[in-house]
Order: sequence, then structure tokens, then C-alpha cells
Amino acid sequence: MIFITVGTERFQFDRLLGALHRAKEDGRIADEVYAQTGSSKGSYPLFRCRKFYDLDEQINMMKEADIIVAHAGIGSMLLCSSMGKIPVFFPRSSACGEHFDDHQMELAGKVSSLGKALVAFTEDDLIDKVLNYKRLIADFKAVENDKSKKNLIAYLRQICTPANPPEDLSR
Repeated sequence: MIFITVGTERFQFDRLLGALHRAKEDGRIADEVYAQTGSSKGSYPLFRCRKFYDLDEQINMMKEADIIVAHAGIGSMLLCSSMGKIPVFFPRSSACGEHFDDHQMELAGKVSSLGKALVAFTEDDLIDKVLNYKRLIADFKAVENDKSKKNLIAYLRQICTPANPPEDLSR
């Protein structure tokens, strides 16, 4: 089973959902797909969709999933890391109207370099990572160690400190 989460942002993320839906539609993805669609506007009839899950439901879905595909938000990163899951992150893009800046690009790159996620920056790369997930994560698991987990936690703490306050989100 594949679980997709786009987070709770007010921005749509139809690019992620649409790419995976097209791959399901043309038969490249055979797995059952559950999707938390958030503020996205598209229709995805081949997925079992909900706008939002409460936290306990989301945790259960993530635990049961064979593959987690997510925006590159800190909450999804921390949940996946705490479960020992290696997700496929597809960062939101400000140029596509999916966020107000491109901080998810930086986060995704850092998490990938620590061996904690597969990261795709294009729709084709996203589909490739999902279709080849088992082979790709075998490489990650071969080099996984406690140091990378400690580095990830240290990095997330560094960027979440009051010394680096986020921009005003009220705009």
C-alpha cells in the first residue's frame, strides 16, 4: 500500500497527486493508494482520498504503508524517522504555487544526504523512485547508522531554533 501525505498547508499540491494518479491510471502503479489531499483541488478517483487525517490515523496509515510519499515538511520527516521509514519526498515549489518559498527543497536535500529519504524533484523522478522503491532503499539501509539519525536531529533542531524564526505566515 502507498500512503501519500501533502501536509496541512493552505497551498495545493496537485503536481504530486496528479503525477502519481496518472501512473496509477496507466497501470504503472498497481498498489492500493491512500492519499491525504489537504488543500489540493484535483480529483483522484483511483485513490482513497481524505483531505486530512487526525494524527493517530495518519501514524497508523504510515506504519501500514509499504511506501510513504510526502511533501518535504518537517512533521512528515520526523514521523517517518521516528518509525524507521524511508519515505519518498517530493518538495513543494514556490514557482508552482505550492508554498511561499523553497525551504522544502533544502530540507529534502539534507535529509537525502543523511540517508533518511529518497528525494525526487521532478514528476518523472518521483514515479521512478516509487516504482523502484525496494531496490533504492536497499542501498540506504546498507549504509544506515546512528550517526545519520543524530545528524538529522541536530540539523532539524538548528533550523527550528528561535535564532532562525520563520517568516510571517499571515500574508
